[in-house]
Amino acid sequence: MADSSGKVISDPDHIYLVKSVYQTTWNDFYDWEQAYCLQTLRSLARVPPQDASYSGEKNLNGVDTYSRSLALRRSQVSDYDYEIFTVIDYSVDGEAETAALPVVTVKGTRPFEPCAPYEICTPVNRNISVGDDSHYMPFIPLIDDPTFNALRHAEDYNYFQWQMPHRDPDLEAIVTEAVYNLHRKHQLSFQAIDETEILPFPSQSPALPRDFPKWLAMHSPLPHLSSHANASGPERLASLASNFCSNMNCLTGFCTVHMADMPMPESVRPTIPSNDLVYTVLQPCGSDCFLLKNVSYSVPPWSDGDVEALTTVLSLSPDLSPCHLAIICRKPCFEVYKRRRRLFPDSLFSKVHKPTEKNFKRSTRRLKFDDHIPTIFTPNPPCSHSGPCDASSGCPCFKNNAHCERSCRCDRKCPRRWHGCTCSKAKQEKICRTTRCSCFRARRECDPELCTKCEARYFESDICKNISIQRSDRKRTQVRQSKWGLGLYIDEEAQEDDFILEYTGEIVYEITSLCRDFVSRHRKRCYLYTLNPTHTIDSTKAGNESRFINHDSNPNCYGKIKLVNGEHRIGIFACCHILPGTELSLDYGDSFFEDGADAAADNTSRRSMTPPDFASDQVILSLDQHSSDATYADSESGTPISDRE
Repeated sequence: MADSSGKVISDPDHIYLVKSVYQTTWNDFYDWEQAYCLQTLRSLARVPPQDASYSGEKNLNGVDTYSRSLALRRSQVSDYDYEIFTVIDYSVDGEAETAALPVVTVKGTRPFEPCAPYEICTPVNRNISVGDDSHYMPFIPLIDDPTFNALRHAEDYNYFQWQMPHRDPDLEAIVTEAVYNLHRKHQLSFQAIDETEILPFPSQSPALPRDFPKWLAMHSPLPHLSSHANASGPERLASLASNFCSNMNCLTGFCTVHMADMPMPESVRPTIPSNDLVYTVLQPCGSDCFLLKNVSYSVPPWSDGDVEALTTVLSLSPDLSPCHLAIICRKPCFEVYKRRRRLFPDSLFSKVHKPTEKNFKRSTRRLKFDDHIPTIFTPNPPCSHSGPCDASSGCPCFKNNAHCERSCRCDRKCPRRWHGCTCSKAKQEKICRTTRCSCFRARRECDPELCTKCEARYFESDICKNISIQRSDRKRTQVRQSKWGLGLYIDEEAQEDDFILEYTGEIVYEITSLCRDFVSRHRKRCYLYTLNPTHTIDSTKAGNESRFINHDSNPNCYGKIKLVNGEHRIGIFACCHILPGTELSLDYGDSFFEDGADAAADNTSRRSMTPPDFASDQVILSLDQHSSDATYADSESGTPISDRE
């Protein structure tokens, strides 16, 4: 119902109900919170143990234990003739143990040298996607430094952190519980709840990532979301697909690198009849395997949930063997096999559309790809659309001049798909390490699922030499004092082009790096490394020991940006043979020192360099395109380092 101005007028009964439930929930929560806080504070106080030494009681032998303890301490003092510490250790059951520790005085021959200045950095072995910094400044850095232009830096922000509106966590718990009661118990819709305008924020607004209090009346947070216990199979699958990163670099929930939700995969038609599944299994999985059971075996009835779970899995992987399905569905193998026969009868396969060569014939027009040039290409999320990957479907891979990756939801025979390399040990010794390898030539690491001949998927195999970054097959290193402060030293031998380690940090937008670079230049410590035209890696706040690699005009390492399973990552490789104990170095490029040559002598100021061998497969050029400041030079000139072929 709405008035003449179009404003929605809520039902008076709904207003009364929401106000009543909200007030009742409010009172219940704070009645509980007061008692809970009092109980928590009491639990923090240690009750003195009921020991004879504190009460003046005598032990079983009739000796005053307190006087005995005092005499013991005095004797210890007289024995040592110097100060001692008396340590009383209480066990869980209240018993006390007393020990005397003498104070040892150490007289140094020379004063200790002060610790070299360093910065706190969170250690990470994978990049963290940050994007843009908040418009709320958490604090003004270097405020005690009169030479730092704090006002200029503050212009990059709109507000201070203390100006950010924060939601009361207690109020959030109260509203969540009130919405739960209104929706589940009183059958009031979320829209009707919001139309009353009684609650301080919308009923379906996302809750902060937090643990809710142990309130006895507290139900599951976010009541508008279905819990896994009550969700259907497709709903659970959709939740898993959106929260679980299926990228081969991650394979984890709530990934910190790929922030975008993965699209739901489309249903797949079965191609293997049930009778032919016997050819997909080498040996029986157990006594209940479908290979050992006759088809005439009776199958007990399944619940609706069990049938739905099997149907959901078969919609995405219909040709999966019954042995694997039995593990997923937690059912006997032969029962799964018979259920599969019912869902996919033999008559279905006679109607299955078999694609012809005409349907998937590659276009005679040469396809354009830019994903082998990091300086002009930024990886896009996997495509998910109906139809071919061209302008008509709005395919992001087509718009970005990129190959369709393995994680794309387009047809498996899409002409834009990357198919991996076909290198084998019989062809060459340096497998996937020269331009003969299509992956190496395209500045990619081999794909464990696509590059089968080089055995990239087998961790115990060392045939493929182009999979070091995703395997983290790095060299042992150590941070030690060097000529320019702290430096990184290698602890094992490395041959030319061997992978040393990955340069990790926070992935920020290029425009965000301009704001960060202002502070870095003033502190003369710069850890920015341009990843592509859109993103920069900054290891100032989070990174690994690669941030300690110092500059050298004649370096023994070089940086290289590679496309690893659809994302850009930076690898540090050896330029030459490096012996253990050698300090690692990179050539930052001339533009890095434009603000002053003194930066070379300041500990860790750096901007790692990438030799992009785009124009030639034989020569890798050293380019000065790693700067994040728009005023820096963007030269494409360089000198050859070596012939990597």
